[in-house]
Amino acid sequence: MRLASLLILCACLFLAACGGAAEPTPAPTPAEVDTAPPSTPSELGVIAQTVAVPPRGELGYIDTSGTPGVPQPLQFDIVQLEIRSANSSESTIINISSDGTVLRNDVPVQVDPAAIETLRGMLDQINFFQIEGVFAGEGSVTQGNRYFLTVNGSTGSRMITADDQYTPSELLAIFTLIQSLGESAPVE
Repeated sequence: MRLASLLILCACLFLAACGGAAEPTPAPTPAEVDTAPPSTPSELGVIAQTVAVPPRGELGYIDTSGTPGVPQPLQFDIVQLEIRSANSSESTIINISSDGTVLRNDVPVQVDPAAIETLRGMLDQINFFQIEGVFAGEGSVTQGNRYFLTVNGSTGSRMITADDQYTPSELLAIFTLIQSLGESAPVE
């Protein structure tokens, strides 16, 4: 009897499970599918629309008007200028420390401390860390010089590459001052 009851119970459960299939969920019709582009542009699209780089050789600045705080005067630890001439494989590297130490191709040179302060003032005056622009041509230099100016300072580190024909006068004045510092008499 128990076996018969167990078989009847299993059959009932089997029939209950198989019977009364639920209706399938209808697929969306083409009119219900949302194919419209999102209403907000992607972040990349916004960046591409808002960044305007000045023409090659013109000095521009990054807008920092929304930055809180009072701007501090530029202080630097090291300024390095590398000069590569178009008709030479040699380069000249001038390193200037804030303490007044100047090295031209690793040879110490004597410099007036006022000249270091003049350099700091010039970098601060042109807002070096906010400069924006393209100051070098594409490829290697075919005439003149290519400059690599790196400043490590109180607000970080920044390098600008420039060619003679695309260098704005403000940057050219800094390059000229650094070159004159590097041409001073060697320390004995």
